[in-house]
Amino acid sequence: MVNFYKRFVNRYSQRSAPLRCLLAKDVPFQWGETQQKSFLDLKSALTSPPILRFADSSRPYYLQTDALLDGISYLLGQTDDQGRKYVISYGGRVGGVAQW
Repeated sequence: MVNFYKRFVNRYSQRSAPLRCLLAKDVPFQWGETQQKSFLDLKSALTSPPILRFADSSRPYYLQTDALLDGISYLLGQTDDQGRKYVISYGGRVGGVAQW
């Protein structure tokens, strides 16, 4: 179910990596502290209000990227009239598989 909402979670690929490792072929399922932390982190992200808005084509966009050893992520956003940044979309990739 979380995959459906991943576009609303910043750095989803990196945050969910410990849980995806549980699904690897020929790897025993072992729930540990790392998986529990990942689960609680995603649960919190999904139960907190996202700071997302619809895109306004009359405003300039900004793109923020992040690259780590276990994946990359992006944030596409804009700025409102008061200069506050807001997010339009999150996305990323991990292990060579698109996560958008």
